[in-house]
Amino acid sequence: MTARLNITLEPSAWAALAPVELFALVGRLEAAGAGSVVLTDPASTGEPGPWRWDPPTAVAALAGFTSGIGLVTTVATSFTEPLSASRLVGSLDHFTRGRVGWLLDAGYDAARAARTRAVSPILTTGDPVARAIELVAAARSLWDGWQEGAFTVDVERGAIIDRERVRASNFEGRHFRVAGPGTLRRPPSGNPPVFVRVDDDADVELAGAVADVALVSRAALGDRVRATAERTPVVLASLALNDLAPAEPLASGIDGIDLVVGGRPDLDALAETVAALSATVPSGRPGGPGLRGTYALPTLRD
Repeated sequence: MTARLNITLEPSAWAALAPVELFALVGRLEAAGAGSVVLTDPASTGEPGPWRWDPPTAVAALAGFTSGIGLVTTVATSFTEPLSASRLVGSLDHFTRGRVGWLLDAGYDAARAARTRAVSPILTTGDPVARAIELVAAARSLWDGWQEGAFTVDVERGAIIDRERVRASNFEGRHFRVAGPGTLRRPPSGNPPVFVRVDDDADVELAGAVADVALVSRAALGDRVRATAERTPVVLASLALNDLAPAEPLASGIDGIDLVVGGRPDLDALAETVAALSATVPSGRPGGPGLRGTYALPTLRD
């Protein structure tokens, strides 16, 4: 399997930047050879700071200032419903022409609920991992409701939708019941890839059930890598800038590197590091667009 290079930007590295600085940062990462970039959510991490932006808004803005890099936004699964998730991620995938992924944040606590402005107790009941798995399945069922060619223009019949190519989701689970179809046409990538950060056994379960890309922290390397790799198409080792050892080989089951960046990095130094890594960790098919090319993931699910 071809190795990959992802860059995870913690809130301190991106969420307080002026727009022009953020565009320059991600643009330099793209030029240096990064396959994708994750914008982590200050509301989920609880990292203090004068944050300006939320990840989905920033991804939408970055769509017009980048051309090939994958853009990954955070979705807090404990406070999001399937229709909202499908519309948010699907809309971004249209804006970026198939370059969006979504990082699942399945955590829940009272402080996090306050930060994310959760108001419905219904959204915070049950097992968080099971709820996240259902959320992804339900969102995918909404996307799958619109088959290729469902939107058409038939002047003679006065129709813009081919109803034979539209089907109801009828998804039923413990946490969600979704009739569908969704209110948004199918994303360009089919089903935008799911990212999961793996730090404990619950994360291994979540990644194994729904992840296209697992980001495994150094603390979780070992048995969790093997367990995750058995069920996840792509597994990346998450390393902070100060953890990098240039001669250190990737562990068995690891397909590439997730470089975690915090603080205000020196842009030139960061770009040099990414360029050096990209030379040893190639980013998928040459010329491939964004996440679809970078990870060569299946874009349709049965």
